[in-house]
Amino acid sequence: MGAVYAFSLASLYLAVSFSPSAEGLKMNATPGQDVTLSCKAWDYRPLKIVEWSRSGKTSEYILIVRNQNSDPIIPEQSYKGRVELLDTKEGDVSLILKNVGVEDSGTYKCYAVKKANQRKRAIMLPQPIRTIYLDVAPPPPPPPGHGHLGLIAGLVVFALVFALAAVLMWKKKTLSPPHDEAVHSLQV
Repeated sequence: MGAVYAFSLASLYLAVSFSPSAEGLKMNATPGQDVTLSCKAWDYRPLKIVEWSRSGKTSEYILIVRNQNSDPIIPEQSYKGRVELLDTKEGDVSLILKNVGVEDSGTYKCYAVKKANQRKRAIMLPQPIRTIYLDVAPPPPPPPGHGHLGLIAGLVVFALVFALAAVLMWKKKTLSPPHDEAVHSLQV
């Protein structure tokens, strides 16, 4: 009996340790980037429902798939044309979010429900499979003195060209005789 009990505890521990995690993941992005919010739902196949939601100032649904063969529903206008799922048939329900902006920052949650067979009902999962904290911020400014390197180099080149042109004009003027003397010497 002790061996069976120990085996059951070990099986329970392994099942909990390797089950999909809802722990949060932090991601950073800059405006204009495309980001992939990873969510694997292999243990939930065949999929009945996949939902991505975002909480920020208000909670909103980003994308809903009611059947793995159906087209996604995108309730929020600001996400239309900017979101898609990777591969629901294979259980990779990662969300691709295109052209992110600062307003896309927030907490994203991925939910999945397995399609139930005839005898079982689908059970809604109270916890998300994955939670991702997305922070979209502009890149930091360059360090002082390095941001205008191109401008400084351009001004230096301009000054050198200007100085060279001035020296050449001065030499030409000092080495060639005045126009009146050249004409007089030719007439004599």
